Amino acid sequence: MEILDARGLSCPEPVIMLSKAMMSKENKYQMIVDSPTAKENVSNYGKKQGYNVNITEQNGEYTLTFTKCERKAPKFIYGDISSLKNNDSISLFFIVLYF
Repeated sequence: MEILDARGLSCPEPVIMLSKAMMSKENKYQMIVDSPTAKENVSNYGKKQGYNVNITEQNGEYTLTFTKCERKAPKFIYGDISSLKNNDSISLFFIVLYF
């Protein structure tokens, strides 16, 4: 796990630092920031990139741990198409659910 120290940096520098680190496609990162604004911006960026974010605070410093969300394969649910007949035409549809 890569640990990024962004204490003393103002936005957008911590977000750029995390963005560059995430290019390595690791499953887990940790970042230390000392600004509530940086905490929020970095947390939002991580979530948008598909990571779960855990935040702890100690003595005015925030430790953010980013863990890659696991994507599950979609499940397909099919219905009975006989009920979809309408004026000699059949409409087919399916629903994709992610669990």
